[in-house]
Amino acid sequence: TNSNELRTRISDISNLIVKSHQNVSITLNPALNDWKQLDLSMEGVLDDTLRASMLSELNAVSAYLKANLPKSSTVYSVENEGVAFGYLVYIPKGSGSDAVAKLDKTSIPVFAELPLDLGVVAAIITEQPQTPLSHVSIKSKSRGTPNMYYPNISQDPNFKDLISRKALVKITLKDGQMQMSQASIEEAKAFWGLKKSRGKVEISADLKERRIFATKDLRASDSLKVGAKAANYGEGQRALPGVFQNGLAIPFAYYADFIDRNKFDATRSLRQALKDLASNPLSKTDRAYLVAGLDAIQKRMLEADMIVDEKLVAELTAKLSVMYPNQPVRFRSSTNSEDLPNFSGAGLYDSYSYDPSKP
Repeated sequence: TNSNELRTRISDISNLIVKSHQNVSITLNPALNDWKQLDLSMEGVLDDTLRASMLSELNAVSAYLKANLPKSSTVYSVENEGVAFGYLVYIPKGSGSDAVAKLDKTSIPVFAELPLDLGVVAAIITEQPQTPLSHVSIKSKSRGTPNMYYPNISQDPNFKDLISRKALVKITLKDGQMQMSQASIEEAKAFWGLKKSRGKVEISADLKERRIFATKDLRASDSLKVGAKAANYGEGQRALPGVFQNGLAIPFAYYADFIDRNKFDATRSLRQALKDLASNPLSKTDRAYLVAGLDAIQKRMLEADMIVDEKLVAELTAKLSVMYPNQPVRFRSSTNSEDLPNFSGAGLYDSYSYDPSKP
């Protein structure tokens, strides 16, 4: 068997590992949510389970084989197929998060080493081998982003000049092969416009509802009040009684109150600061500017002088003390900007635990 055939088989194995990882996560997540209610140390159970499983062994073997196969006419590995237009951006080793933050949907980053985090980009090229469970691999498959491993592409005579010039290119990854050529801005804009029109989603919210819901009473139609995650959780309780823990859902109205009544600075509310950031043209062209702006607003939201509805806190505390007396509980996001038909929003929000013994 020649090395090209081996690479194809390894790619097939990699795809199976990713699917297996997803299946294990789906299978264990409901139980993990229940375990968290009993013991916060169960936070890492899912990751530990995966790391200790055969998936991790296969993951490591796959990466080793990719890095050590005999050289052939095909020196790269297509991790996720697709077509993209974008500007090549070389990210050297040790660049840090600031360089990654500047990337946007028109960027095709060429990473000298695998990044720890990555926003939405046009396509991905790494000079280090990827594993099926690496952040880059999982993100590219979930987002449908073209992705490949190409060792030392920054020094390849065929592409070195394009990369050094940060050229606008078209990249096509199909059937294990890569094609890259310089593109015109007209071609790129037409392609980006087509993708944008396909991906547009209108979102809305019911800001009149102020009841705190028991999740068992929620249905999918309540997503406008409490978000898709909470509404879907309610459907899960109905479909699989006894599998899902009882929970509570806070409606959007309280968040709207929070950003209206609290100040970002001397003259603007949090809502106005968010509107100003969203309407600033730089937010659409400079991802680093957008990230810095959002980070400033998020930090302000966590400061001690923020006002939270006292009645909401009192009602939540009372309900939780009855449902789960002296037990820790988990607070998770449920918004109108995640779990959408063509956008999951996975990883956008953090979850936090509340321990009544440490108010």
